[in-house]
Amino acid sequence: MQNFAKNVAVNWEAINTIEKDGLTIYEIPISEINQTTIASNLFQEQLKYGLIAVKKGDEMHSYLIEAYSSVNHSLYANTIQNLGQFTGTLNVYELNGKSVGQLVVFNGKSTNPSSNNYLTPLDETINLFYVSKKQPVDYLLVT
Repeated sequence: MQNFAKNVAVNWEAINTIEKDGLTIYEIPISEINQTTIASNLFQEQLKYGLIAVKKGDEMHSYLIEAYSSVNHSLYANTIQNLGQFTGTLNVYELNGKSVGQLVVFNGKSTNPSSNNYLTPLDETINLFYVSKKQPVDYLLVT
């Protein structure tokens, strides 16, 4: 994890603050100093990173994410507000670098396959922004 930490730069000036359903969400973009690429048949070469903090009342949960974007889908867009075109895996770390698990995202819908309670606030927050592609249309009949 030391190499990971030495290769990233946090953009503190670009904090994105979102208010939704009693939560305050802070998103801080992270870029790699030297771009890492991976060789995979499932994921795109480029990894994306970000810091996400979720505040509800006096509770604050902070996460460092490493986003693996599936082939033929959009790269992680540095915001959980716009994951409709994102499919992939979010490796999630505590801020001290300790791995806490993964979330799997399919077209913006997050699941927590490990059922790790540490990931629950992030999983639920991502799903606040999920919009089903098959929502029924309400019609207004005018007579």
